Amino acid sequence: MNFTYEAIGVIKSSFNEKFGTPRQPHLSPESRGEIHINPSLNPDQSLKGLEEFSHLWVLFHFHLNRSSGFKASIHPPRLNGKKTGVFSTRSPHRANPIGLSVVKIERIENGIIYVSSLDLVDGTPIIDIKPYIPSADRVDQADGAWTDQIDDKQLEVNLSSFPEIPGNPSKEEVDRLKALFTRTIELDPRALPYKGDKENPHPYGNRYAILVEDYNVVFKVEGNQAQIIEINQGYKKPQKN
Repeated sequence: MNFTYEAIGVIKSSFNEKFGTPRQPHLSPESRGEIHINPSLNPDQSLKGLEEFSHLWVLFHFHLNRSSGFKASIHPPRLNGKKTGVFSTRSPHRANPIGLSVVKIERIENGIIYVSSLDLVDGTPIIDIKPYIPSADRVDQADGAWTDQIDDKQLEVNLSSFPEIPGNPSKEEVDRLKALFTRTIELDPRALPYKGDKENPHPYGNRYAILVEDYNVVFKVEGNQAQIIEINQGYKKPQKN
């Protein structure tokens, strides 16, 4: 049985590429996004009443998924090399590349839903949205299986010499961006093969860069310690060692 869906909109996100995008939404409360609903869906009417809810379910299409096909078992990055069934994970490499995320509604203006605490890449097509209803969606004493045994924080970020953030942002914005950059790196965005594998080194050695909002944040990793060494506006690859 085949189905065809059209996107109802698209999201503008803090995260401009897959590398650095959190694997779950609640892990990055400082992140920001805008869900733009297609004008053909009459957002002034179709979004009416949604502003009264605090959170929103988002169903989306993994548009950057370059999977070569369905794989029944995979290596989730947080399992450190162990395999598990794809349907016991939220991996993008699925039979149908559909994602599910819950985000916080900040406000709704002119057909745009402003959200925070998200895990979506900029430009992600949105398939559907639904209000989060605590009485129906929250399950007390639920069992998270292997996910309950994993510490999301993978790296310690040294904040002793945090670089200046360019662009002259306000103090409030500096604090938010500093927390956003730090939290993104703490979650360790590196692919599993590059985590301490001397036989499969990263092309830039121990230096990496994440593109978050309008900033290119370069950091280095030694063991489980990370340090932000450079912040620029716009994308720029780190220099090879």
